[in-house]
This record gives sequence, structure tokens and C-alpha cells, in this order.
Amino acid sequence: MMQRRKHMMSREKFISVLFRQQQSGLSIADFCENEGYSRSRFYLWKQKYGITERELLAEAPA
Repeated sequence: MMQRRKHMMSREKFISVLFRQQQSGLSIADFCENEGYSRSRFYLWKQKYGITERELLAEAPA
């Protein structure tokens, strides 16, 4: 089992993580399991930062 990551994440870092999740084609549950993130934390960050699809595309890493 993978070690869980810290509970704090910057908005910029989460945008990068969310972009990777979407590009992976995996469900959020599978992505979180593979990356060592808690699903509840992932959804918390998603809600906290309220990143829209437009923002994700504009701010995603090149």
C-alpha cells in the first residue's frame, strides 16, 4: 500500500494533479489509489478550489 501524501496542497499543485487525473483516463478512485491520495481529500481540494473546466485548460501544464 502506498503512503498517503500530505493534507495540504496549493491551488497550482492541485490543478496539475487534476490535469494528470483527467489525462490518465482513470476514475478518480483509481487515480487516487495509484497516486497515494485519499479520495475524500481529492474531492475536498476540488470543492475548495472550485476549478472550472475552462481554468483547468488555461492553467494546465504545457
